[in-house]
Amino acid sequence: MQIQLKNELMHAICAFEAKRSNWPNLGRKRKPTTADI
Repeated sequence: MQIQLKNELMHAICAFEAKRSNWPNLGRKRKPTTADI
């Protein structure tokens, strides 16, 4: 149960990172980790 919750959390973070990488200012400060996956 906890593992699935962690998986969904990672999915949410990945989606957030991908969305944030589209914003030029914030995207430059931190590289999106979604590109590595």
